[in-house]
Amino acid sequence: MWASKLQMEIALLTAEAKYIVLSQSMCELLLTKALVLEIIEITQAITHSMVFEDNQGAISLAIAPRMMPQTKHIGLKYHFFHEHVARGMVKILYCKTADQIADIFTKGLTTIKFNRLRKMLMGWW
Repeated sequence: MWASKLQMEIALLTAEAKYIVLSQSMCELLLTKALVLEIIEITQAITHSMVFEDNQGAISLAIAPRMMPQTKHIGLKYHFFHEHVARGMVKILYCKTADQIADIFTKGLTTIKFNRLRKMLMGWW
């Protein structure tokens, strides 16, 4: 799960690229939840998860009740998680770009941004 992967689809907008990544993350989340529930042998458990996304466009695509004409070119394989979002099993929340803790591992940061994210990562802030 903890690896960078090349997207196989060509996205026309940043929101679409983020939506594809969100879909891939949802796949990992739902598979992991199913595995944990199987390991602890709970068959009737209802679980709720929160997923954080920094792109408002991707969130709009994910919570839309149906596909829009502007996004019909996105592969159907990326829309599988809508049922989980609609039933409330997974909640997608907005996270400001400045609060993306993972940026400390993936981007070159100024000292100020690095120190701020480090404090957040360590729980000091």
